[in-house]
Amino acid sequence: MTKVWNALVRDRIPEIIEADGFKAVTRTLTAAEFFDALHDKLVGEAAELKEAADREDVIAEAADVLEVLTAVCDMHGVTMAEVSRRQTLKRGELGAFRDRVFLIETR
Repeated sequence: MTKVWNALVRDRIPEIIEADGFKAVTRTLTAAEFFDALHDKLVGEAAELKEAADREDVIAEAADVLEVLTAVCDMHGVTMAEVSRRQTLKRGELGAFRDRVFLIETR
């Protein structure tokens, strides 16, 4: 039985599939394809995080989002340390999301 995925997957997924007795047909994406696929994957993983049902699901899905985000940053030559520093600066300047502020309008 053939199942078509056409999806960006983590590096070891083909190895795991083949260890389960299946054949994994893959190809290496071009830089442009990888850029698009990573950003699509980030959106997809964020959607899965939104649907997380419990604490363990939140942890698992947040880890997936973080892994894809790390890959996006790597692709742009940005380190997670740089992102963390900027996050700290922005939190100091703009705040976080702890207070649940929802802006309705400005006048």
